[in-house]
Amino acid sequence: MAELAPTIDFDSILDGLDGFSHIWLLWAFHEHEASRNKNKVSVPKLNGQKRGCFATRSPIRPNPIALSCVELLRVEGRSLHFRGVDFLDHSPLFDIKPYIPEYDKIMNAKSASWRQEQNPMQVIFEDMLQTKLLSMEKEIQKDYPDFQDIRTCLTEILQEDPRPYLYQSRDKVYHMQFYQYDVQFFIDNNRLVVKGIVDLKKSAASSVAHSGI
Repeated sequence: MAELAPTIDFDSILDGLDGFSHIWLLWAFHEHEASRNKNKVSVPKLNGQKRGCFATRSPIRPNPIALSCVELLRVEGRSLHFRGVDFLDHSPLFDIKPYIPEYDKIMNAKSASWRQEQNPMQVIFEDMLQTKLLSMEKEIQKDYPDFQDIRTCLTEILQEDPRPYLYQSRDKVYHMQFYQYDVQFFIDNNRLVVKGIVDLKKSAASSVAHSGI
């Protein structure tokens, strides 16, 4: 969800937007560290080989600006509800544009020959996590009522292998934050096995309680 600033006349500026199924969002990598800027960045699916940052979608770039196409679910007052986001909470939103199929869909577009498409990894959730996945889904739905099917959502992310290339090891447990959860996984051959899911908010509250603060 995104909410327009109180100073914006949302009644007029959003007029007609609800007729579109998808929209473009122009936003910022607000946690980007300028000190990390490089002209070339490692491409995960090239086994660490580097390409110019403008030929990649890396957040490491001179101007940390990003573009996302999302499904617009509804418009409520100054709030936009959408699905398919790939940014963090509180990311600054610069602009909104409608996705227009007859203009935005480019037929016969091609990708650079150096991009190597890899088969997605097989994602396995350990049996003990079934109850955890259900409670996780219900917790997320408190803030995002339209959210559904946590297992499919996590699978689609993890099957692309989110591990940084420089830190890949088959004997290591990796951590990925999703919403307020720490998703823990390891690699077994070409399988990604999810071994644990920790609610970071509950863990933080528990730590405070035990410390007597």
